[in-house]
Amino acid sequence: MSAVSAADAWAVGIYNTNKVKPFILHWNGVRWTEVRSPRPAGVTGDTALLGVSTIASDDAWAAGYTSSGDGATFLLHWNGTRWARVCTPTPPSPSPGQASTWKPFSPGCTGTLIQHWDGTHWTKVPSPY
Repeated sequence: MSAVSAADAWAVGIYNTNKVKPFILHWNGVRWTEVRSPRPAGVTGDTALLGVSTIASDDAWAAGYTSSGDGATFLLHWNGTRWARVCTPTPPSPSPGQASTWKPFSPGCTGTLIQHWDGTHWTKVPSPY
């Protein structure tokens, strides 16, 4: 959950019907309202949002993963009107017989992913873990 004021807050998470789907709520100072999340093209499996950060009423970011590949990154940006998917690099899948070092949303996670946005591109940043 993240807020810029008592009348502007966001909460993200997941809900599970037959598959995990992203869940976004907005607080307007009076009540919570569900806001539609864009569905990643070509993803038929799970999609989850794990965190949100609000910078201004027209600038919020939500991050998570999809089950495509080895846990593709899933990033959304709020522009004051709607949430839109932002393309992000995803760690490569391991070679056959090699264990993955990045397993989002699972026990025993053995690595982390940190990325930096410079206003134009995402770049992977070294992580101490």
